[in-house]
Amino acid sequence: MTDEEYEHIPWSQLREDHDASRNRLAVIGAALVVGAVAGLFVGRMSGGAGGEVATTTVTRATGAATVGPSAPEAAPLAEDPADGAAPAPTVAPPGLYREADLLAVLPEEESRLAAMRAEWFVTDHFTDDGAEDQSAAVVADESGDATEDAGSGRRPGTYVEWARAFRVDGSRPDRYLVDVAYRLLVEDGDGSFLRAPVRAVRVPVGRDASGVLEIADLPSPTDAPAVGVVPPPPAGITVPADVVAAAQEVLAAHGLVGRVVSGYTDGGGWRVVVDAGGGGVPPFPMVVAVQPR
Repeated sequence: MTDEEYEHIPWSQLREDHDASRNRLAVIGAALVVGAVAGLFVGRMSGGAGGEVATTTVTRATGAATVGPSAPEAAPLAEDPADGAAPAPTVAPPGLYREADLLAVLPEEESRLAAMRAEWFVTDHFTDDGAEDQSAAVVADESGDATEDAGSGRRPGTYVEWARAFRVDGSRPDRYLVDVAYRLLVEDGDGSFLRAPVRAVRVPVGRDASGVLEIADLPSPTDAPAVGVVPPPPAGITVPADVVAAAQEVLAAHGLVGRVVSGYTDGGGWRVVVDAGGGGVPPFPMVVAVQPR
C-alpha cells in the first residue's frame, strides 16, 4: 500500500492565480470587441468604395441583427383586410388641392345660380312677343280672358315686367325647387299693355350629365309671398312754409319737381308727402324727410 502524498499550496497563491485568470478573460473580451469594431469599419469602407453601404439590418421575424449590404428600401406592407384593420385613408399633403376641390362649387353659390337660372327661365317662358323662337310651351293668359284677342283673332302679347326668386329649396341632392314671383304686362286690344297681378311659380332646376344647371320641368303654380300695404299718409295737417321750401330743395337736388300734398311730424322732423316727377316722367307720390334747422 502506497502512502498518499499531499501537496500543500498556500491560499495566497491560489488567490493570485484566480485573479490572473479573471484579468485574462477581460483582456480577451476587450480584444474581441475591438476586432468586431475594426471588422465593421473595414467592411463599411470597402462597401462604400463599391457603391454599397454596409449597415446593420434587423430581421423582422426573428429580431436577429445581421451585418451586410443594405437592400433597397421596400414599400410598406399593405394591411390585410382580413386582419380587421381598416386601411389608412389617403390624405393630400398640406397646401395641395385635388382637381375635384378646384372644380367644386360652394352650396351658397350654386343656390344663387339656381335662382338666377329660374328667373331667366320665367322671364323667357311667360314672354310672348311673337318671335319665331318663342317657347312652344303653353303660356297662361294672365288677363283671365280667352287666350285669343276677340277682335283680332290672335293671341295677345305678354311681357314679363320683373321676375324675382324668393325661396330656394336645396334639400334634394340632385334638384333645386325655386319659387319665383313675377308680373306680366298683357297687351290690350288697342295696342297698350295692362299690368297683371303678381303671381308665382315653382321651377325645378336640376343638373345635366356634365353638372351644369338646367330646367328640369315646366313650372307649377304656387302662392306668391304676402306683402304689406303702404298706409295712406295722414291728411288735414298744415305743413309750415319753411318745411315746404326745404322739401322743394330736396326734390330739386335730385332733378325733380313736385307739389306738396300733406305732411306729418314724427317728433324730430317732418315727413312731407309730395307728387314728384320731372324729365318727362309724370308725378308719383313720394315722401321727403325734412329735419329742423
